[in-house]
This record gives sequence, structure tokens and C-alpha cells, in this order.
Amino acid sequence: MFVHTHDRALPRRSASNQRRCLAARLADSWDSGPGFAGAAMTTVALPAGTWTSVLSGDTVAGGDASVEWLLRRFPVAVLRREI
Repeated sequence: MFVHTHDRALPRRSASNQRRCLAARLADSWDSGPGFAGAAMTTVALPAGTWTSVLSGDTVAGGDASVEWLLRRFPVAVLRREI
């Protein structure tokens, strides 16, 4: 997983390549909600497939995903690739 534009997110992946975690890196850059400053211009590259948020149940397609969208409900995103 690769974060584009701003280095304000900390991505992690599982050894099986079926899970991804994303968290805001700089707490002092947060606005009033779960998102953070600059998130609207930041994307993260997810491998092909459908990814489901473990926390919210929302789904997102693989490819460049908006960090603002991924972090809109919670300050972290834990994604699981659907098989």
C-alpha cells in the first residue's frame, strides 16, 4: 500500500496481503473530525479487489482510494479484502 501526495498517513499490511490498516500520523494536524488536514488531497493505493472496513462495514474498490473517505468515520481504517 502506498500513500500518495501527503505523508500524513501510516499504512500497514498483513503478511497474507488480505488486510490493510491506515491511521493518521500527525495528531496535531487533525481538524474537528476524524479526518485530518490534507486528507482530501491524499490517496492510498489498494491492491485489486473489494475491500471492506472491519469497523464500519463500508466497501471500497481496489486502486487509488481517498484517505479522506477511508478516515471519515474513524481515525483509523482496518480493511479486509473480500475473497
